[in-house]
Amino acid sequence: MNPSCIDRHDGLDPGLYSTRDATGPENASESAIHPSTSGDCRLSGLQPFSELGPRPNARIRVKSDVSPHTGENRVFVEQKDSLYMQGRNGHFYSIPQKYISPFQRPRGTSFSFTPMGLESLRRKYDMVHGVPPFLYDLLDLNPASPHLKQIATAPDLYPYFKDERFLIVHNTSHDPKFKALENPRAQKLKNEAVMLCGWFIHPGLGCLKSESLQLLDELSDDAADKPLVRKLQSNYASIKQDADNLEKRFSTRETRSIGEMKKNGEYLASILDLNPNHIPLLESLKRKAHNHLKVQYGINEFDDVDLYFHFPYPDSTTTLHLHIRANQGLHPLEKAKSFTLDELIDGLSSGKRIDDIILDRQATFNGKIFRDPDRSIEEFQNLPGVTVSSDSENLHRLKGSSSQPLWMRSRDDLFLYR
Repeated sequence: MNPSCIDRHDGLDPGLYSTRDATGPENASESAIHPSTSGDCRLSGLQPFSELGPRPNARIRVKSDVSPHTGENRVFVEQKDSLYMQGRNGHFYSIPQKYISPFQRPRGTSFSFTPMGLESLRRKYDMVHGVPPFLYDLLDLNPASPHLKQIATAPDLYPYFKDERFLIVHNTSHDPKFKALENPRAQKLKNEAVMLCGWFIHPGLGCLKSESLQLLDELSDDAADKPLVRKLQSNYASIKQDADNLEKRFSTRETRSIGEMKKNGEYLASILDLNPNHIPLLESLKRKAHNHLKVQYGINEFDDVDLYFHFPYPDSTTTLHLHIRANQGLHPLEKAKSFTLDELIDGLSSGKRIDDIILDRQATFNGKIFRDPDRSIEEFQNLPGVTVSSDSENLHRLKGSSSQPLWMRSRDDLFLYR
């Protein structure tokens, strides 16, 4: 069956979406790697069609509800164990499977901060020792680092933004086997989408020896000559088998705290360290992230891109890192625990302090900031000015009220690909 492609119009009303001939996402062609156009019929995407009329044996339920706190109209699709959110461009995108169950629970984790509580959190982060272990291993050139092997294979997928001091890495929490990197330009049309992180790299990290700095220079340089990358490519197999070397490297971790490293240069531990002087950095991050997605993943203006920071961080992931997502469904809880680049740029540009931006968000949701329900809360419990609960009502759960419009279509009406 050849899927049909229909013209795109501006309305996003789910009742206006239909098609005459298409197949579902589980049958999507692996060859769907063409650049998006305004007329694409894409995996997990919707295109409007003027000839309405439900198909027989309808299997897909398109729901909508309205956030009582922001007034946002949220349109989504539930299909067996899958959940799809409608993006800004009208397409429906899959929410990562690992998030659906915890984010849809009726109870969850919440934080409430006073101004003193935000200051307590700053002091807490100053006591954290360096970057997460996976990033330390990469920067220490630990041959057991799976990211190091990927850099040797495809260095262009790990750019280092030298002026901003951010290293872009693949998000292994969603794709531990790096399947997405086998054909990156096809990834934007898959349910797993494009998921990257950009990590701030402090120049005083103990793992940044001469070869580490050389690697970062080569990853920030468009020149074809990358001698250290070539060395990794040729030696990787033999280095990986050096068990004694691995044991020694695995026992090495950052010995200095973030507070100590701040004495030798700015360390961005979280969004709490941002101020109006960082507006150019945030704008540059946005520009370079979009360019990386365009060049390496084929992302363009018809795709849905989200750039954001989570808050607050647990100790295990403390160090400012930018989440880079393309064509991924964002659950309302994911949005609630995130601050977008645009939100921070606009807020700081208007004269607000970062504390004001955080407290404004908190006020929107009954005085609470929400995080993943499964996150440990023990490390936050005794901070002055911080109230934390693992049993708060989940204000961001998708419910789909029966008083809202409800459409029934077959799956073929909703999920299209080219």
